[in-house]
Amino acid sequence: MSVYMLAVMAGAAALAAWLCVRVPRLVPTSMPAAFAWVAAALGCGIAGRPLVELTRRTLGPDAAALLVVLPGSICVFLAVGFSTLVVLRSLEPSD
Repeated sequence: MSVYMLAVMAGAAALAAWLCVRVPRLVPTSMPAAFAWVAAALGCGIAGRPLVELTRRTLGPDAAALLVVLPGSICVFLAVGFSTLVVLRSLEPSD
């Protein structure tokens, strides 16, 4: 099961990186907007465990991984990437 979850996490990271590159209008331009993504990721983490349990009991573990864990992980990876991009852009010198 751990190799399966590692594959789900790697897929989530790849999808988040792809979204950052392919849809640049999603990338926030301000720190409060980046923190909104962090808050959304925190909400995914808080709501994730009960949703995984509910989905696992009703639809099975594979459905829980694809319907709850994958989107939540994508949100977390996007929040990390967006926050990093906003901080890096704020550190660039403005010539």
